[in-house]
Amino acid sequence: MWPTLKNRGQFDLVYSQGHKRISSSLVIFHLDNAPDQRVAYVASRVVGGAVQRNRAKRLLRVAFRQISKDRVLPTGWFVLIARGGILRQRSTAVIRELSDVLDRAPQRAAAVSGNDRAGEAPS
Repeated sequence: MWPTLKNRGQFDLVYSQGHKRISSSLVIFHLDNAPDQRVAYVASRVVGGAVQRNRAKRLLRVAFRQISKDRVLPTGWFVLIARGGILRQRSTAVIRELSDVLDRAPQRAAAVSGNDRAGEAPS
């Protein structure tokens, strides 16, 4: 099990200097030049109430844990952000989607606004 990101500064570093990958039900930020391996699971109120947010984070944890058992992931810090669509999927679909997103070429995350991080639609 990977240790988690703990403070705001770590999250800000991943958001500003990391790579971003987007899918319909999740967003991944990855900082590859981090000193160790860490992960964070995020679900904002856009996903739903407390029960829905906890389920979304649980789906992300299960998917990330399964993928990290099946293959070697790159070192660094990961922030996995749930989007609203994740609640309509089973865990096997989330695992498949996370695997596909990790295989895609990353986008630079430096120009990301606060709304994009949370998986919210721009106003």
